[in-house]
Order: sequence, then structure tokens, then C-alpha cells
Amino acid sequence: MAQQFRLPDGRNLDYFVSGPQDGTALVWLYGPRALACAAQLPACVAALCVAGVAPYNAEGLDFLAGQGEGNIEEFGAALQGEEELQKFCVAQRLEILEANAAGLIEALSSLLPDIDKDALVEKAENGQFFVDMFQEGLKTSSDGWVDDDLAFVEPWGFELGEIKVPVLLYQGSEDKMVPCAHGEWLAQNIPHEKLRKHLDGGGQGHISIFLGQIESMVDELLRNNEAAVVGGSSLSLSLSLNRTQPFTVKVNKKGWA
Repeated sequence: MAQQFRLPDGRNLDYFVSGPQDGTALVWLYGPRALACAAQLPACVAALCVAGVAPYNAEGLDFLAGQGEGNIEEFGAALQGEEELQKFCVAQRLEILEANAAGLIEALSSLLPDIDKDALVEKAENGQFFVDMFQEGLKTSSDGWVDDDLAFVEPWGFELGEIKVPVLLYQGSEDKMVPCAHGEWLAQNIPHEKLRKHLDGGGQGHISIFLGQIESMVDELLRNNEAAVVGGSSLSLSLSLNRTQPFTVKVNKKGWA
């Protein structure tokens, strides 16, 4: 069921809700938006940032270093403006809409380390999940993808120093979509008293770090925010995995759905 909540700048965000009715809202967002909620959304009590990108002009960070060729081409188009980026995304969208799991891996081959490719093929449901997710997000147009990329190369509109709630930060050392240097930069600039750092040294990628760990990630959110959860506040997650419409999952002591 579609619902809305009001963002700090006054806009309303549409989202979908699933899960137990007596649960606590987990608001799933893409990219740095979870960090924005941690900084500026009054109802937010914690944020989980998985493979989150750093600001484009972050001091001391080479934004594109370590990224796969596909990302370098994509951000190159973004820096040329919306028209060039639309051309790039429209062509990629058509390929993805026709792809199965093997085709998706091929389309993203420059962005997937072996551990991510293995994660998508070892269990057929994993590969199909990502195919379905990408195709759902792109079924109408590539406009959301374009908006995201343009936002990534512009100032975020808030400072990490504004963060007021715990942030759980996860980053894979083998990630070619959002290299580990981004997570390290975020870890250095998020207020240390709010940071729960999980920068992986065990060879995880952009996808493998998420698969098989989401329940433990959510459990950690609940452990860190038990009092707030009882009060029914919102937990904000940044999963840098798709470009679908934001949605909310309800969680409670029995787990999440």
C-alpha cells in the first residue's frame, strides 16, 4: 500500500509498506539518502548504509578510483549533463529489460568482482531477485536512474556532521561499484560517536556483502535502538543496489518481512 512521509525540505516521499502491522518502520532508500535521514529526519532513530557512495567532490577522495569501466562511462555521461546521461541510461535500460541472470551479469561484468558473480549464480533465486529488482525499477523509464546519477555529482544539501543518530556503515573491500575508499571516507567524516563501522577486509563485493547478511544487519539496528523501536520510530536504510521506488518494511522482535 502506497503511503507518504514528509521530508525535511517539505516534499512528500511516496513509499510502499509490507510486513507485520505492529512492526517498526524500516525505510529503504537508495544512496546517501539514509544518511540525510540520519541528519535531518526527526523520526529517524538509526541508519544502515550498505555500500554507500561518498560525495563527488569529497576532499581527499578520488571518486572514480577503483570503479569498474561501466561506472566510469556512466559518471562521465552524468558530468556532461542530463541529455548525455539519458542516452547512456536508455541504452543500458533496454539491455537490462531483456536480460536473464546470466545476461545481467554480462551487462554488469566490469562492475562485478568474482565474489559478486558467484553470489548471483550459486543460488538461482539470488540472480532472479536482482533481475526482477532491476527490471521493476526500470520498467517505466530510466528517469530515476538519471536523477540518481545527477544527484551523485551535485552537493548533497546536508553535512555529515549533522548526523544525530547511530549509523551502521557496511562496505565491501572488493566492491567495484562503490569502492571501499568511499566507505573509509564516510567512516572518517561521520561523527565517531554515532558510527558503527563494518568495513570488510574479507573480500566482499557490492552484492555479496548484502546477500546473507541483511537479517544480521537489521538485528543490529534493533539491538542498537531497542528503546526507540518500542516507541515505533523509523529506521532508515541505504542499500546501494537498485533504483526502485522507496518502500518500507515493518520489523518487530520476531524478525522482519
